[in-house]
Amino acid sequence: MYIGNLSYYMDESDAMSVLDERGPNMKTYHISHFAVMYSFVVILLLWACPMALAQQAGKSPIKVFILAGQSNMQGHGAINGGVGTLEDLLKNDTQGTFAYLGSTNGQWTVRDDVWIIYERSATSIRSGGLTVGYGSNDSQVGPELGFGHVVGDALDNQVLLIKTCWGGKSLAVDFRPPSSGGTVGFYYSEMLRLVDKALADLGTMFPDYDGQGYELSGIFWHQGWNDRVSQVYNDEYEVNLANFILDIRKDLGIPSLPFVIATTGMSGWEETHPRALSLMEAQLAVAQYPEFQGTVVTVDTRDFYRPAGESPSGQAYHWNSNGITYLDIGLASGEAMKELLDPMAPSPADGATLPVGDVTLSWTNLDPNVAGDPVFVDVWFGTEPNVLSPDYDYTQVVSAGEDATAVTVSAPLAGSYCWQVFSYVNGDPNGEPIPGNVYTFYGSDDRPPTVDAGEDRISKSGQAIQLDATVIDDGVSALTYAWRADPAQGVVFSATDVEDPIVTITTWSVRGSLTYTLTLAVNDELYRTPVEDTMDIVVRP
Repeated sequence: MYIGNLSYYMDESDAMSVLDERGPNMKTYHISHFAVMYSFVVILLLWACPMALAQQAGKSPIKVFILAGQSNMQGHGAINGGVGTLEDLLKNDTQGTFAYLGSTNGQWTVRDDVWIIYERSATSIRSGGLTVGYGSNDSQVGPELGFGHVVGDALDNQVLLIKTCWGGKSLAVDFRPPSSGGTVGFYYSEMLRLVDKALADLGTMFPDYDGQGYELSGIFWHQGWNDRVSQVYNDEYEVNLANFILDIRKDLGIPSLPFVIATTGMSGWEETHPRALSLMEAQLAVAQYPEFQGTVVTVDTRDFYRPAGESPSGQAYHWNSNGITYLDIGLASGEAMKELLDPMAPSPADGATLPVGDVTLSWTNLDPNVAGDPVFVDVWFGTEPNVLSPDYDYTQVVSAGEDATAVTVSAPLAGSYCWQVFSYVNGDPNGEPIPGNVYTFYGSDDRPPTVDAGEDRISKSGQAIQLDATVIDDGVSALTYAWRADPAQGVVFSATDVEDPIVTITTWSVRGSLTYTLTLAVNDELYRTPVEDTMDIVVRP
């Protein structure tokens, strides 16, 4: 393993002073994803030690996830205090949505089926069951909390999170991968060293580890601020990130290791600085590379931004220290990882909410044992998730379907529905099938809104335009609004979170007219994916 020289350092306070001169803004959530998993099992036998830290509750092998990046992967979200803290979230959680985190009396849940190791420094190593306090210090939280809860709920196996993250580190220098040329980043090599160390120390850190091996299952990456402050670093970020994914997979020996990227969306959809926007575009673009289809996902974090007035601080580069934002980033990234871990790529996604009526179920078939052979499937659908129960309400909707990948079913009533695919991979529908996961979706009488962003407009530079969108909804659940512009530079909204803001575009060209596309995204709180519509504004000199 090569250890490069540490040749560059800038912490976020330094970087912020640079960005303050250009006036940052930032904000949300949209996932671009595909699904497949390629896993590699390594059997490791270790000695146990007498000090009990956490008990293995999940089955073996242990599913290991590496959480890497800079200070926002470390985590600067406030746990206790006023607005924007996890404590405040629980106090206002009247529906009990976040009761799994703990209680308002300071008793935080500690999961025994999800372990975590975080070496903040050589003299500060924390390990145990997943709970709050694994941020940059014990009073803060990072994305690990939400991520760990999602993958822990999704897997029957014991889960281990290994955090390898340091503040103020760039991909161009500090995490620089070998394929990018030049000196390999010190923290690229240090990340690999800490992963090796954590796995070698499993029996020491977790004496109840059963010694039955582990499986490196995915990487979660949240980094980018220090590559935004340099145009050179910014320009090469996309290439460096693609090289980082390829190289880390090679060094870990897993060519298709699932990889989730959380964007640097720390000012939300109001971000206008060119370097900030281009870096997020690079993070989104990498997931679209043909060689990464099905194994790399980018989570757009801009929806999770909360302004300083709704947060414990005004540190924009640390998400204003908002603990709820860090939780949201982890939850969304965990959902993305969960879908990568499922080779069947079900649609609708597990846990989705859909309008009642006809629903098309689709999936990706498993590979046959002999290349070229057909795969036969049985598909069961109903309202009882336990097909072995004597009173189950399942119906077989596909029987020995040859290479079948979709079926339309009826979900006429509000409530939960379940479905499961059984696969025959031996070339015929005989023998024992491979049972797939049981997927659940929820039928709702609340239908998604219809959205019309308004008519296209013609304007002059600096002219204020009153937008006139039309949103039709049944009003059962709350709606949120998010406007954005492409290109964003020179576009100023009076507000981005209202239906009909005023917009002013100050950029123009002596060579002719410029066209700006404005997008209105409306999200019904019951649905994961917002409904969007666009309109164009042509700006004349």
